[in-house]
Amino acid sequence: MNTPFPPQDDEDKIIRIPTLAERDKMRRAKEKEQKRIDSANKERLINLPPHTLWMTLTIIAIHIGLYTASKFLDWPVQLLAMQYLSFIPASWTGEVPFQATTILTPVTYALLHGDWFHIAVNSFMLAALGTGIERHYGPKALWYLLIGGTLFAVAGHFLIDPYSRSPLVGISGGTSALFAAIMIMFIRMQNQHKSNHTQIGRVSLSMRGVGQDNSSRDILKLILVFMMISIVFALLSGGTSAWAAHIAGLLGGVFIALKILRM
Repeated sequence: MNTPFPPQDDEDKIIRIPTLAERDKMRRAKEKEQKRIDSANKERLINLPPHTLWMTLTIIAIHIGLYTASKFLDWPVQLLAMQYLSFIPASWTGEVPFQATTILTPVTYALLHGDWFHIAVNSFMLAALGTGIERHYGPKALWYLLIGGTLFAVAGHFLIDPYSRSPLVGISGGTSALFAAIMIMFIRMQNQHKSNHTQIGRVSLSMRGVGQDNSSRDILKLILVFMMISIVFALLSGGTSAWAAHIAGLLGGVFIALKILRM
């Protein structure tokens, strides 16, 4: 009678255990690979993408340059920069003379910062958020969000107090837009994971529509929470925080991310 399978030798049933030298070799290879991965991760944390790095260094260099010139050259460069390059709403409504450089201030104000704490916070936020956007969506998305958020922020600030003589400075509007885009990216990723088809037997249940509804609700929650935080900070700071610019920058980021970049 023929057997369906040929008989196996006893040697075929023996499970070979690696020798001590072989186990040591495998351990060293695993440690080497882990070191390579750790080194790559550290390198990615240190090296910012080029456009994010360039913009971060630019705003830091401008602040250092203005501070140094004002401090050691006995020349009020910082004051002059605030006067001619910051955004002053009253200069657009006739309360303050319209200078030749005023037309540039809806953009140039973002390059100036009030003090070291201001530049430290904004440069950190720009580096952290800009890295995420540039690596996932490219430099074009980074610039759309930065410039768009900056313009939305200045428009919101102007609409709230068009006769204000206080200068608006800082790239917070742009970083608020980056923050909005990053949050939308995470919300989309989370809801996309939830909206995957669930297999029960032979029936496929799609949750795609539910995922989209959840995304809209989560984005709306993000906007409301950000607005409340900005207003609370403004109240705590005695009104010195440009809360309207921050909120408008965030709204600009939501619009750009959803309608232009199609995130």
